[in-house]
Amino acid sequence: MTTLTHLSIHLFPMSMLLILYIDNRKKGKQAKEKRIFNCLVLLTMCIMAVDIFGWSLADWSWPVPSALPWVVQIVEILLRASVFGCWIVHLCFRLYGDRLQKGKKAVSGILAVSFIVYAVVIAGSPWTHLIFSIGPDRLYRREAFYWIPECVDCILLLAGAILVTAAGRKETSRERRQECEFLRFFSIFSLVGILTDHFWEDWWIGIPCMSVSILFVYINTQNQKITMDGLTGLNNRREFDRYLHKKIEQGSGQEWGILMLDVDDFKSINDRFGHAAGDRALCETADILRHAAQREPVFLARYGGDEFSVVGNWKNIEEAGEMIRRLNEEAEQYNKEENKPYQLSLSIGCAMWSENESGSLEELIQKADERMYEHKMGKKEKKILEKG
Repeated sequence: MTTLTHLSIHLFPMSMLLILYIDNRKKGKQAKEKRIFNCLVLLTMCIMAVDIFGWSLADWSWPVPSALPWVVQIVEILLRASVFGCWIVHLCFRLYGDRLQKGKKAVSGILAVSFIVYAVVIAGSPWTHLIFSIGPDRLYRREAFYWIPECVDCILLLAGAILVTAAGRKETSRERRQECEFLRFFSIFSLVGILTDHFWEDWWIGIPCMSVSILFVYINTQNQKITMDGLTGLNNRREFDRYLHKKIEQGSGQEWGILMLDVDDFKSINDRFGHAAGDRALCETADILRHAAQREPVFLARYGGDEFSVVGNWKNIEEAGEMIRRLNEEAEQYNKEENKPYQLSLSIGCAMWSENESGSLEELIQKADERMYEHKMGKKEKKILEKG
């Protein structure tokens, strides 16, 4: 009966995660973040498979090696910790991307050592019987310190929730804050499942809760791809147009403006260093925009190619000029970093909605684009004069 019960509990989540895994594997190249998420899905399916196998041992009529139930239970406990550790790594890549390079080795080393110590403690259970034991019926029994694995799982989930909450508070864009809320859902819902299993041992909803959380995160990720630029992670052109049309329709009467900007000499970066370097330059430009926008709520988008846009509720051209100053400062800060094969600079044009007498969105964008082009030509003329 126990085997059928656990099979019925896990069959639907396992099928759901398998479909999700296959679907995710089909979609495009396997970036780091995507590979980590796939690993998370596989580990969760492994937990359910091991759990079903462990309970089935009690129903076997033929002899079973005495060590097998112990090994199964140890593997399941370690897999759970691996899932939540993998979730934290996935969060870090999703929230911070390439900015993780600094200190990555130190963090990886700490996690690896911590996991080894934890694995040794769990693997010692057959001799210490501190955490669990296996009865004559080949089933798991709680012992005095059974709460240690659950505490480790809860600590990892709380760490993930804190990480997402801290990142969400720093975000000024509505889209990124919503993303953080969805990511926090995984930790909270999984935590509810673990605590339910702790207080009501016969409920067995911890693993299904993890599966549902993964599904929600995956659905949110797929929804984002409709509105997000796949390379830079900013809003795409389609979402840019939708946002501006909605802003005009709402007609709050509040002044606002738009910045159009592009990367100077971007073609030379592609020609000299290759398209991979060009893609990296665009991602780094997107990071410059994010850093500059940390102090105020603005809308960031990749307009197309090496051209980007910033939309903000600035009261006048002076406030928009403050954003332009921060963008230039962030670019200068980037260029001061060592081992950069190329420098990044931005040409920026600004247009305020009050300047747009016709009320045409196309005219507003064109005005900002023309001023961006004038800025670019002025910088080129200045370079020519300096060389002359």
